[in-house]
Amino acid sequence: MPNKHDLSDKDLVLGIKAGEEWAFRASFDRFYNRLLRFAISYLKDAGLAEDIVQDAFVLLWDYRLNLQEDTPNL
Repeated sequence: MPNKHDLSDKDLVLGIKAGEEWAFRASFDRFYNRLLRFAISYLKDAGLAEDIVQDAFVLLWDYRLNLQEDTPNL
């Protein structure tokens, strides 16, 4: 697994698209807390926000083959 701190968003997209679990994990680690904070601020319900953010990551993995290599900022 490459050092996740050295990877660009494009590297992560390419890794996820290739089915690399390390890329998915690095994306999760990089974006989960930010997405969760945003969802909580919008929904005002931490439990619901957690469910939605987790669902978003599941969808990211499920639809990884549809990702575009030039996808800006995940």
